[in-house]
Amino acid sequence: MKNLTRTYVVALSVIALVIGFSQFLIQSSITESSSDSRVINISGRQRMLSQRITKASLAMSNAQAVDEYLSRREELEKAYSLWNESHFALQFGSAKMDMTNVNNSAVILELFTQIEPYYSEMEKGVTGVLTTDYENRQSEEFQRSLSLVLANEGPFLELMNEITFEYDAEALGRVEELSRNEYILFAIAIVLLIVEALVIFRPAMQRIAQYTKKLKSQGKSLKRALVQSQYLTNQAKSIFENVDQGIFLLNEKFEIDSFYSKETEKVLDEDELAGANFIQIMKSKLLPRDIEALELYSENLFNTEIRESVVNRLNPIEQVEIFTEKENGKGIESRYLRVSFSRIMSNNQIYRILVTVLDETESVLLRKQIEEAEVRNERESAQLLAIFKVNPKLLNEYLDKTIDTLGSISKMYESGSSDDLETLVNHTFTVVHTAKGNATLINLDLIEDRLHKLEETITRLRDKSNLQGKDFLNIIYEVTEIIMVLDNMKAMMKKIAKVYKTWNQEESEKPNNLIVSTLEKGVAKLSQRQKKEVSFVFEDNDLELPDYFMLDFKDLAIQLIRNSIVHGIESTDDRRFMGKVEKPEIKISLDREEDGEIILSYQDNGKGLDLDEIADKAIDKALINAEQALVMDDHQKAALIFKEGFSTADNVTELAGRGQGMSVIDSIVEKHNASFELDTKKDEYFKMVIRLPQKTRGFSRTLKQAV
Repeated sequence: MKNLTRTYVVALSVIALVIGFSQFLIQSSITESSSDSRVINISGRQRMLSQRITKASLAMSNAQAVDEYLSRREELEKAYSLWNESHFALQFGSAKMDMTNVNNSAVILELFTQIEPYYSEMEKGVTGVLTTDYENRQSEEFQRSLSLVLANEGPFLELMNEITFEYDAEALGRVEELSRNEYILFAIAIVLLIVEALVIFRPAMQRIAQYTKKLKSQGKSLKRALVQSQYLTNQAKSIFENVDQGIFLLNEKFEIDSFYSKETEKVLDEDELAGANFIQIMKSKLLPRDIEALELYSENLFNTEIRESVVNRLNPIEQVEIFTEKENGKGIESRYLRVSFSRIMSNNQIYRILVTVLDETESVLLRKQIEEAEVRNERESAQLLAIFKVNPKLLNEYLDKTIDTLGSISKMYESGSSDDLETLVNHTFTVVHTAKGNATLINLDLIEDRLHKLEETITRLRDKSNLQGKDFLNIIYEVTEIIMVLDNMKAMMKKIAKVYKTWNQEESEKPNNLIVSTLEKGVAKLSQRQKKEVSFVFEDNDLELPDYFMLDFKDLAIQLIRNSIVHGIESTDDRRFMGKVEKPEIKISLDREEDGEIILSYQDNGKGLDLDEIADKAIDKALINAEQALVMDDHQKAALIFKEGFSTADNVTELAGRGQGMSVIDSIVEKHNASFELDTKKDEYFKMVIRLPQKTRGFSRTLKQAV
C-alpha cells in the first residue's frame, strides 16, 4: 500500500508539474495579452487624439467669441496632455496608464524613431496655439503654429496606424506560439495519463475494491463527517454575514441573492434585499448622469466577450456619491460608496457577479477637508508674501483707504442712497480702477489681479441695457470678498508687528520721500511691462504736501504716469527714428506761490496730444458725432480726454483701455477746488500744471497750448 501510494504521488506530481507549467504559460500569456490590449488600445487612441488636436486647433482659429475660444482651448489642452502622456507611455511605460512593462520590438522602436519628427513638430505647433490669446488667433504666429499641426498630423496618423498594426500582429504571433506550446503540453499530459492508468490506476482499482467492504462498515464515521461539514458551512455563513462591508451576489436579472452580508443593508440603507433589483435600488440614490452610466455598464457585466479587466476599468460607480434620506426623515444626506464587481465563472459561463460595497464617506470628507485646508494655507501664504513685499506704512495706508472706499460701495447699495444704478455702477468702477492703480504702484500683485477681475465684471454689467438691483449683487459679493482679503492682510500685519516690533520703524520718514520711492517703483514696474526704459525725476524744492492732499496726489500721479508710459511715450525705435533723446523722462515738481498756493507740475517728453486722433476716438466711442468734431476748437478737443469712458487704446488691458484715468484726475482736482492748465505740443511733450489753493475757490480747466 505504501509503495502504491508513493508511486501514485510521484505520478500525480509529474502531471501536476506539467499542468502547473501549462498554467504558468497561460497566465503569462494572459498577462501579456492584457498588456498587449492596453498598448493596442492606447496606440489606437493616439490616432483619435491627433485628430482631436487638429479639430480643436482649427476650432480655436475659427472661434467667433472668447467663450468659444476658451472652451476649444480647454478641449485642446486635455487632448494634448493625454496625447503627450500616451506617446511616452507607449515607448517607456507608465504606471499611471497601467503600462509598467513595455517591451517594444526593434520594428516598433524603428517606427517610433520615424514618427518622432512629426510628433515634435505637432507638439511645437500645439504649444504655439495654446500660448496665443483670443485677440491674436488670426496672427501670423498663430497660423504658423496651426500649419505645423495640420502639416504633420497626416504623416503622424499614418505612422501611428503602422505602429498599431505592428502591435496587433506581434500580439497575434504570441498567441499562436502559446497555442503550439499548449498542444505539446496537452500531448505530454495524455501520455502520462495513459501510463498512469496502466501502471497505477488499474492496480489501484483492485485494491480499492478490497477496501470498499471495509468502508461500508464505517458509516457512522461518515455521518459524523457530514455533521462536521454542515457545521463548517454554518460557520462560513456566519463569517460572511458579519463582515464590515457589503457583500452580495447578483444573478443575470441583477437580483440580489438571499445570501448577503448584513452590512449590505446598512451601506445601501435598505431592508430585506433578497430578490431586490440592484439597479433599481441604485436609481433612487444616484444622480441622473450616474444612473445612465450604470445602466450602460450593467449590459457588459454578463458579456463573456468582454474581458473582466476591461469591464472593471469601465466601472462608473467605483467611487460614487449617493443621496439618501436622513434618519430623522428631515432632508437628504449624501454619502460616498466604493462599489466593485467580480465575475464568478461556471463551465466557462458567468454564473454570478460578486459585488462588494464599502462606505468611504469619512475618508472622502477628510480628504476634502485636507484639500480645503491646503487651499486656505496657499491663500494665506500668498497674502503673507504680499505683505513682506510692500513698505509697511504704504501698505497700511493702502489697506485703510481701500477698505474704506470699497466699503462705501456696499453701504450705498444697502442704504439705497443711489437710486440710479447706472451712476452707482460708474462710481464703483472709478473706485475699483483707482484702487487697482494704487495696488500696481506698490507692487501688490495679489490685490491688483483681483481688482482687475472685478473691473471686468463691472464692465460687463455696464454694457447691459436695462440694469436691475439683482444684477449688482455679484459685484457686492466680489467687493465683500476683496474686503475680507484686505482685512485678513491687516490682521496679519498686526501679528507681524507684535512679533518683530518693527511696525513704526519708518514713521519718522519724510512723507515726500515715501511717495517718491513709491512712484519710482511704479515707474520702473510700468516701464518694464511696456518695455520702455523711462527715467523719473521728482523735485519738491523742500516743500511738503499737506496731509489732506497726500493720498489724492498719489492717485493723481499714478494716473498721469500710467497714461504717459502706456499712451504718451514712444518706443525706443520710434524715438530714435524721430531724432529724439532715446531715453524718455517723466518729471514732477512742487513749488509754492507767495499767496501760499501750491504748484504741482507734471511733464513728459513723449508725443504729446494728437487732437485730431482724440476727436476721431471720441467719435468711435460715440462721445461726439462727426458734425460736432468739425466745429470744435483745440481746447474742446483736448477736453475730450477728461470724459468718462474715453481712451485712445484699441484694446482693454490691465493698464489701459477703460477710459477712467483722466476722468479720475479731473475729479481729484475738482474735489480740492483746484485748477489746472494743459500745455502740449505734438511729438514733443505733454505738461500739466495743477494749482492747489490754500483757500477754497472755484474749479477751472485751461488748455494753454495745443499744436
